[in-house]
Amino acid sequence: MKEQPKSCDTFVVLPNLTQDNRVIFGKNSDRPRHEVQEVVYFEGKKHEPDSTVQCTYITIPQVPETQSVILSKPSWMFGAEMGSNGCGVVIGNEAVWSDYKSHESDVKRLLGMDLLRLGLERSTSAKSAIDVITDLLESYGQGGPCDKNDAGFSYFNSFIIADPIEAYVLETVHNVWVVERITSGYRNISNVYSIQTKIDFHSKNLFDEAKATGKWNGSTDLNFAAVFGSSNDGTVSKGDGRYAAGKALLQNHTSDKKFNLDSMTMILRDKMSGICRDCYNSFPTASSQVSLLSAEHLNIHYFTGTPDSSVSVFKPFVFAKSSKNELTTLTKSPETEDGKHDLYVKHEAIYPILKSKNADGTKLRQQLRRLEELCFTEMNQVMLTTDKDLVEDRLGITFNKAVDLEIELYQ
Repeated sequence: MKEQPKSCDTFVVLPNLTQDNRVIFGKNSDRPRHEVQEVVYFEGKKHEPDSTVQCTYITIPQVPETQSVILSKPSWMFGAEMGSNGCGVVIGNEAVWSDYKSHESDVKRLLGMDLLRLGLERSTSAKSAIDVITDLLESYGQGGPCDKNDAGFSYFNSFIIADPIEAYVLETVHNVWVVERITSGYRNISNVYSIQTKIDFHSKNLFDEAKATGKWNGSTDLNFAAVFGSSNDGTVSKGDGRYAAGKALLQNHTSDKKFNLDSMTMILRDKMSGICRDCYNSFPTASSQVSLLSAEHLNIHYFTGTPDSSVSVFKPFVFAKSSKNELTTLTKSPETEDGKHDLYVKHEAIYPILKSKNADGTKLRQQLRRLEELCFTEMNQVMLTTDKDLVEDRLGITFNKAVDLEIELYQ
């Protein structure tokens, strides 16, 4: 088995530990160095009977109606690494490896990223997203190359799925799945199985498949991570650096029960832990997302759309009447071989200066932080409204405007 990259982290903090009683979700998407990640919006709509949807590798039946979604996704595939829908559901996924039926991950079925996008398009709550994804998993299975240029790079998937009320961790091996419900505190996932004996929901075949591994005889509580985890990448019980580092950061930043947007961005930008990776890494942090979710007020979503969150700008997006006009081609990949969108091109060109310690680099980083602070400040006012029918001129600084201002700083 080839060496497996340690990449990606997803986090969620529940209202009992947050400053504004919101659910706060965050994810870094680490992807192969050559790959571009786009930030795109798809309007919800009704579909004709018997219509289908072409996923990355297979075609499946379409549902009668889909939700509006914003996605941060590798430009070449149907699916997404992370995103949200207009109902306040957010999902992030992680690659995980198992010794059991590992060959099944090579067969072209639904990618974990396809499952994520379909879960957002077809759900109105975190629990309904769980139902959507697990039904698809049981009907079509998961698998196929997860890198456009590496047919041997495939894996199973774990997810954090959240809404303004609660969160879930969903972990899968082929068509076997388990769910842990999170109603308070915090949770993170990385590139190891992390659900142990707290299993709130599971597939019907779980126990039979667990016995088939030879690691469980049915006489003790089933530890999912220990039974299905890979001996190559380690389970939680053996210790995993990224998972442990993310958990420690969450513990530290939630200790005062005032966890907020700044807290999550600090975690996503943490270099010491390896949670944030620069553009020179073989698996850089390709894009990042933070979402602030509330049952009473508007949900605010922030996306970078550029690599290395430590020198990127988190730009705000709100589902509103003007959402369909909100995202321009600046973060949409063109149909070219490299798929580099305008914002990516500008960021890539200026990146050596952003990373430098000279006066020009310092000045540019300070300017980008001021732009981000402007975004955060203006969205603080929007966060307090209950008006779900906001139009663009009442949103303050929009995603489009923030991208325009960021590109101006790169000129």
